Amino acid sequence: MNSFPEEVRVRHSSAQNVWSGLAVVTLAVTAGCSSQEAPLPEDSLAGELQVERTVEDGVEVVRNLSGSKWGGNATLAVELEIGIDEGDERYMFGNPYPFWITDEEIFVMEGGDGMVRVYGRDGEHRRDFGSLGEGPGEFSRGAQMTMNTSGQLAITMGSGNSVRTAFYTPDGEFLHEWRTQGNPGDRTYIVPVNPVPLDDSVLTRVMRMPEADSLDATDRETGFVRFDGDGYIGEPWFAPQSSFVPETMSFTFSAQGRDFTRQLPVPWTPRMVAAGAYDGSMIWSHADAYRFQIERPDGTQLAVERVAEQIAVDPGEAEYQRRSMVATMRQRTPDFDWDGSGTPDFKPWLRSIIADPTGRIWVSREGVARRVEPCDEDPLALEQGERPVRCWETESLLDVFNSDGEFLGSLERPHGLVLLGPLINGTHMVAGYEDDFGVGKVRVYRILLPGDKIES
Repeated sequence: MNSFPEEVRVRHSSAQNVWSGLAVVTLAVTAGCSSQEAPLPEDSLAGELQVERTVEDGVEVVRNLSGSKWGGNATLAVELEIGIDEGDERYMFGNPYPFWITDEEIFVMEGGDGMVRVYGRDGEHRRDFGSLGEGPGEFSRGAQMTMNTSGQLAITMGSGNSVRTAFYTPDGEFLHEWRTQGNPGDRTYIVPVNPVPLDDSVLTRVMRMPEADSLDATDRETGFVRFDGDGYIGEPWFAPQSSFVPETMSFTFSAQGRDFTRQLPVPWTPRMVAAGAYDGSMIWSHADAYRFQIERPDGTQLAVERVAEQIAVDPGEAEYQRRSMVATMRQRTPDFDWDGSGTPDFKPWLRSIIADPTGRIWVSREGVARRVEPCDEDPLALEQGERPVRCWETESLLDVFNSDGEFLGSLERPHGLVLLGPLINGTHMVAGYEDDFGVGKVRVYRILLPGDKIES
């Protein structure tokens, strides 16, 4: 099962674990299709880290002015690849996500059939457990898989007002499950994206919707709530509202004999990003500046800023995105047209964010876009039901910070890596990968810091 064409190879060593801890990271980034990736700007990472610390309105502020702890980029080298296009079904994937990894084993949930497949660190299949369903030992589509400090697999599934977390031993033995019924608050619904299993509960995201007579998507509030076997614990916490007024466009549709007009965010408009941390902290950012804030359980707050270059939106990319969005919306509303502001000149500072159990914070930013050639397709000329072909690819920028807010450095993404739900465990990352023939695979990457040795 080991195959590393045109890739750097590293010696297999599951004993090394410089960064202890596990984390499921959802960094929604488009995988590139070009054969080369532009390197990150080394001049912004080189040199000793320069940090300024102040206190503003009771909030500790850490400003990363220049340099980095690592002094350069971290890179990823392929250590293991699992997946084939035909043959033994135990190594064939349809929708491999989410993942988990320990020193001994790799866990992959096959989303199509709700089955957890377990492999050794040598890539050999060991066992399967689970199936689609709503009962004990069964998983629903879209389930999220994590592991608590006791070494139990915690699989969270459902949404809205019905969410359950089932606990299993690594061998697949069902232990127990927690179910929540009903909303945790008025107009508040659970969105179990990257739930964090704490010692005695699960921390998960919630969304508070606008009043029933308002369909403005920008009115939604993001927050967090905890729950255990007895239900919700306390009231949900919501991130402060921003004074930033997002660019929107109008969308009119009919339902139940009435016409509704809804405001949708324009592409690349900054919007709230948030994540829970394994110490119970809540991290949030409005993405209208390179700044995120940490709300700790003890009530203290830390704001983290970084001086960096904001990425401009390519005019060609903006026009293609506009036409693609119009074409998509017309699938539901044939007379839909763009009604609102143009796209911003610059991309949001942050796209997604998460903390791993050691407290390190991973920030995803959308980088420079390139047009994929040849691509002369006009999305507006597609027939009903046809999907536009992606004609633009966007590189992803991953920045890493210590729990104290100091900037460690950036991680370069190799060609073909699909950064949708990678998992970081110590010195390793597990992520989905799609080869040039569209075959889905799972790869284990070694995270190499500047100066680390590799085997050529």
